[in-house]
Amino acid sequence: MSPLENFRDKEFLDQITILNEISGSKDSEALPGLVALLKDPVGDTSIDYMVVNALNAVLSSNEDKVIEGLKDPHEGFNILCIRVSGEYGLKGAVPPLMDLAVAEEDLDRLMEILTSLARIGDEIAIPVFRQFLTHQDPFIQSSCIEALGKLGDPESIEEFMNIVVESEADDRFEVCDITTWKAVDGLARNASENTISFLVKTLHHKNPTVRRIITDALINVGPFCIPMLLDAFEGGDTDTKILAANVLGFLRDKAGADGLVAAFDK
Repeated sequence: MSPLENFRDKEFLDQITILNEISGSKDSEALPGLVALLKDPVGDTSIDYMVVNALNAVLSSNEDKVIEGLKDPHEGFNILCIRVSGEYGLKGAVPPLMDLAVAEEDLDRLMEILTSLARIGDEIAIPVFRQFLTHQDPFIQSSCIEALGKLGDPESIEEFMNIVVESEADDRFEVCDITTWKAVDGLARNASENTISFLVKTLHHKNPTVRRIITDALINVGPFCIPMLLDAFEGGDTDTKILAANVLGFLRDKAGADGLVAAFDK
């Protein structure tokens, strides 16, 4: 017998107790009843909220039902399944989520889908993130930049650099937007001689906030940056040399100190 039988006829406290027990046990037998309560709510805000929590818990161990729910016409249940997919890292949900993303026109729902794909973190979703990498909505674009940075997609590095370069345009440099921040973070996450040399060269960005973001990113990368930072003393302008020296100081590494002494001697 389903634990939700005659649920609507029970007292408020009994309803709370039942839903709490389902959340704890993740009883799959309660799934049909919970879905029915989600689609046709009781009407009490507290109970309806607990129904969502209980359904979330039960779905976490029912991947097949989650995947099935990604095609459900009911918006509430559909969104819940999208979120559960990401929250619990359900890799089986990646292909249908990718299909949803490509076909989705609503920006809010697209953001939900991309967020869940990013949380799952499966490399097979890289083509979808690339597709929206230059999206006009900055939050969708930044979500894709962050995902591609975490997944270490080499084909996105050049686009990350372009974003940082374009952020210095005369009509843009006064504001540090979220896409620039995420692009810097993506480059630092994929630390190589190429990406770090680029960040060092852009240390003296026109926007002071971006300068701080790049500085923090290089510090977080650590001693790997030292050779590229020292290169700034060979060909960089005065401002870049000063900023590179600041980063070397924050790194507190002997190799950096030796390099600074050598640069000073020159």
